[in-house]
Amino acid sequence: MKLKHVLLLTITFLPLIILSILIFKYYVGVPFWDEWDFIGLLQKSYLSNINFSDLLSYHNEHRPFFPRLILLGLAHLTGYRILPELIVNLIIATGIFISLTYLFKTIFSAFKIKNYLLFYPVISLVVFSLTQWENWLWGWQVQIFLNLLAVISGLKILSLRKIKSGNLLISIFLGIVATFSFANGLIYWIIGLFLLNFKKQNNKKNILIFWSVFSIGIFILYTHLSSSPATMKEDFSVQNIILLVFYTLAFIGAPLVSMNAVAAFMAGLTGVILFLYLIWISRKIFSHKQKLFLPIIALSGYSLGSAFLTGIGRYRLGLLQAISSRYISFSNLFWLSLLAILFIIKEGNLMKHRQKKKTGSIARMSYLILILGLIINSVLRIHNFSKQYHNLAPARQALIYENNDELLGRLYHNVEDLKSKREFLKKYKLNVFAD
Repeated sequence: MKLKHVLLLTITFLPLIILSILIFKYYVGVPFWDEWDFIGLLQKSYLSNINFSDLLSYHNEHRPFFPRLILLGLAHLTGYRILPELIVNLIIATGIFISLTYLFKTIFSAFKIKNYLLFYPVISLVVFSLTQWENWLWGWQVQIFLNLLAVISGLKILSLRKIKSGNLLISIFLGIVATFSFANGLIYWIIGLFLLNFKKQNNKKNILIFWSVFSIGIFILYTHLSSSPATMKEDFSVQNIILLVFYTLAFIGAPLVSMNAVAAFMAGLTGVILFLYLIWISRKIFSHKQKLFLPIIALSGYSLGSAFLTGIGRYRLGLLQAISSRYISFSNLFWLSLLAILFIIKEGNLMKHRQKKKTGSIARMSYLILILGLIINSVLRIHNFSKQYHNLAPARQALIYENNDELLGRLYHNVEDLKSKREFLKKYKLNVFAD
């Protein structure tokens, strides 16, 4: 193996190595927040009175059926230890990385870009970004990683030149996994229809009808399986629509600027404008290869759709909520899509010399600035791992000895409910009470 290949491989996996070290160093093996709601489900499983509706029930606006299955299985296998959950999240994230590398390899090869391997470190930087620190330290967030793995894998299949019945069924199954992991998965069905509409095959009409009917069925099933969670009645006045737009753009800008909501909004706005501009000029530069951009547009569309859908339910909470690290896993896809277009422009050989020199220089500069911004913001989030550790470690001790309600409040907002579930953990020797 040549030295440059070793160097490329090292740079590619460096984000994963650093992330793994931080997780093992700073994780605290104690249930946190939403996981105390999950303990109620775990208790039912130990008493053998869990049913299908329990697994499909709402958690906020989500129906995390598949994540619940994974977490229940892990809890029974490991005595409900937290570290195995975090390892599973890392494994799923690695699956996301692999799926994205295959997707972009296909796209770049179609543009006759030979050195596509140079984009792999960028994918790694985004997928294993430390700006998602909250998700990396919280086993419950398997729902987000599972959703993204299913969506990206599904979009990769739907981006194939020709869709066969087997591929269609697999993409539908992945859509079901995505939807019943995290509510944002509902967007997958709309984007899937968008991709299928560009296919050129004899049975295209039948595929579109089948996909549409199935999508409608999923939407009905999702909203009518059980009673909906209590939500505020939305008032989409002009003022609230503006707040929603601000929330959406701050959500998108968070991977670049996750410390300041206004700066995140500006980053998001700039990114969206740049993305639209690049798509516009790409139509001229690569006029005969426009359809090759569809998977990239689909990825960015899922990110933007996730920001908008989250904003509908959260915009009243303000811009600081929009830049929460837990959401960055979704907004990361937008910036990865933008970087992919810049990579195609700067590395592609399909432009005239004068056009390539001018546009390529702009693309290279933008590409480097964005990567630098992602790296800096990721590095700045290392302290959040340490901060979370020092916040939860004393609370873990308080849970073991039940001697400080104030510390227990760091683990869950309802301390009395926590104490009740603590007795269940203690009885069955789970989590902090495991041998």
